[in-house]
Amino acid sequence: MHMHWHKKSFLDKKTLLAVLFCCVLLVGIFLGQSWSTSSTTVSPTNIVLNDQLNSSLNVSSLYLNQTWQNGQNRTDLIANPIGPPSIIIDISGSTSRQINQTTGQVDGQNTNASSLTVNALGNLTVSRTWMETVKLKGNFSFSGYVTVPSYTAIDLEGSLITEVTPHLPFFWLASGTHDVTIKGGYLNAQKELNGPPLTTTVSQNESSIYTVGSNYNLNFLDMAINGSINHGISILTNSYNVLIQGCSINQSYNDGVNFGAVHDSRIIGNQFYYQGHVPIVLTTSYRNTIANNVALYFGQRATFSGIHVFTQSYFNTIVGNVVGYGNGSGAHGIYINGYQNTISDNICTNLGSAYGIYLNDASENIVTANIVNGTSGKGIALVADASGTDYNNLVGNNFVNGSQDGIFIQSNGGAVYQNTISANVVKKSSRYGIYVLGATGTTYTYITNNDISNNTSTGIRLEPGNFTYMTGNTIFGNGGWGIHIVAVTSGNNYIKNNVITNNTSGAISNAGTATIIQFNVGYVTENSGSTANCINGTWIPTGLAGKENGAVTLKVNGTRLINATCYVLDPTIIAENSTHVQIEFLNNNAGTFVAVTATETKTIQWYFEYKP
Repeated sequence: MHMHWHKKSFLDKKTLLAVLFCCVLLVGIFLGQSWSTSSTTVSPTNIVLNDQLNSSLNVSSLYLNQTWQNGQNRTDLIANPIGPPSIIIDISGSTSRQINQTTGQVDGQNTNASSLTVNALGNLTVSRTWMETVKLKGNFSFSGYVTVPSYTAIDLEGSLITEVTPHLPFFWLASGTHDVTIKGGYLNAQKELNGPPLTTTVSQNESSIYTVGSNYNLNFLDMAINGSINHGISILTNSYNVLIQGCSINQSYNDGVNFGAVHDSRIIGNQFYYQGHVPIVLTTSYRNTIANNVALYFGQRATFSGIHVFTQSYFNTIVGNVVGYGNGSGAHGIYINGYQNTISDNICTNLGSAYGIYLNDASENIVTANIVNGTSGKGIALVADASGTDYNNLVGNNFVNGSQDGIFIQSNGGAVYQNTISANVVKKSSRYGIYVLGATGTTYTYITNNDISNNTSTGIRLEPGNFTYMTGNTIFGNGGWGIHIVAVTSGNNYIKNNVITNNTSGAISNAGTATIIQFNVGYVTENSGSTANCINGTWIPTGLAGKENGAVTLKVNGTRLINATCYVLDPTIIAENSTHVQIEFLNNNAGTFVAVTATETKTIQWYFEYKP
């Protein structure tokens, strides 16, 4: 049994879109004046799935990552507080000084601030199992990277650190390093996005903050990172419990934050502007949360998405983000290549000819309560390339406005099946509201309870699609057909209980085979009534959308006897046209059947059905 979602009101979301857009503009102005940031508190929207829907879609097996909501595995300041510093590094003239906070003595000084910082970290308690803090105060130049040991907090306290030696990170975490917090400060790598080309090949370890792998319990908080040679923050293989929060990461040569095989981590409440590639990347990563971030003006150097989750990443939650103003047709808002991810309550806006949310060879994902606005590409797309699959995805309760095609489902050589498109509002597309395209590999699509209105062309278009169930939709005011099944290769599709009105070309155009059309408003396929005029050859209007060629029921009410020897036989259809059927009435007069030529007061109940 297939479930119908209860539709949500989108008035609040429209208001939210306007407010957030204004906030984004203000943040952009503020960014030009100051690099300071503050942390953001996450207030997630809980996702409630109907049990009936779970059963029909088999989404009960989906693991929705909520550990970040429940406070489990937290790695924020509560778990790793920054205590009073053991050592402070300040600057006097051109010389950096290392001041022991226990003795108050200057334990060392150096014109090379990075070397002095490495020395200070080495002076902390050896083999400790508790956090100790080094604080930097002032504006410093680093000519080398700082290797950060376990159980270390570095408090940058608004310091400005400039990298004067190219192709080096600011901070390096060796394999296995854990329990590290770096908070505050402005890291300026000085690589302008469109500046001179790099003289060597860019590698991961040229990110501003770089972890080698198998790292855990890491916090990067309230930092500004600008002009990174590669990525702003790069977290690699088998790392977990990483928190990146309240940071402003701008003008990276490649990505803002890059997770490679990372799990159970969070990227929350950050701002990303003008990345060369992608603001946030997850590769082969699972059970991570990306929440309440702002990612704008990305793909500046090459066309990439705003949030890019790929190489079969899974169990990730992407919620409450604002993504927009990508550069190029491939700069999609949110790109998913993986399974059992949740994409909820995001705003994807002003993406040019790119897609708002793009599920590519992705299965068992939930896409719900998002706003996609102002993209001339696809609003939400499900596409399976050759040898790929897109199956058992749920796209529900989204608001899609002003795209080329609001929701797009395509078999591009792969298998696309058992996807549900439910309770969405799709309007003002420059072409189709919902578009099913591709080979016969696109099957068992459930398009239910959607509002599809004021699109330039057709509301729902199948070209082709097989075993597509279109039920309970409201389709009105579109510039083409309400529903258009284009190709004869579209087979076994089902159109039932829809309201299809005021569409320019008409309600339904069907070129498919074995299409079942029943009980729709605006396209009558069933009609019934009565007539008392039983003269032979009576014409009865069917009131159907097409010529009657389906079920026919004619019934004479009351006794058939006219007199002892004369009665009315069951009437039969003797002729029909596109709008009427002609009924034959005969009397049996002593064994002779003659036409009824006078009005017979018997009431004839009739039922006609049109089966295209």
